Amino acid sequence: MADLFSQLLDYEFGYFWVLVGMVLIILESLGAALALASIGVGALLTAVVAFFGLLSLSGLLVVFVVASLVMFGVSRPVAHRLTGEGNKVKTNTEAMLERTGVVIRPIGGKTEPGYVKLAGDEWRAFPLNDMAIPSGIQVVIRKVEGNTLTVEPCSTAKEENA
Repeated sequence: MADLFSQLLDYEFGYFWVLVGMVLIILESLGAALALASIGVGALLTAVVAFFGLLSLSGLLVVFVVASLVMFGVSRPVAHRLTGEGNKVKTNTEAMLERTGVVIRPIGGKTEPGYVKLAGDEWRAFPLNDMAIPSGIQVVIRKVEGNTLTVEPCSTAKEENA
């Protein structure tokens, strides 16, 4: 039994690398980032090299690091697709930013809110700069705080972006 245990932890036989790889792949089930699985696959590839007895411990460590990094680089795009991190859909207030609406009740400045119609809904609005905005002017939503928009006229927004 002691001989089996010493072989299990002996890097030359590869069992150590198999054990490390399997443990890391099992631990990956706790998350979906594929980081531990990448390292686990790197350990399993190192075990294959170790079973053939091709390299010393330092060589096996190099194989382990390189294989893990390659697997990590390959698995990151897959992880982004699985977790949806790459394709975030803007919702709620994020979706309103940079959209345009029409002033339906004049905005008198920072102290006199007006109203803007956006996608069929009427929103209380203040100007981005302390300027009056008359009815009928198209505005761009720059900030949303609660149920109040901060807007600026479209012509001002185009001039700043040019």
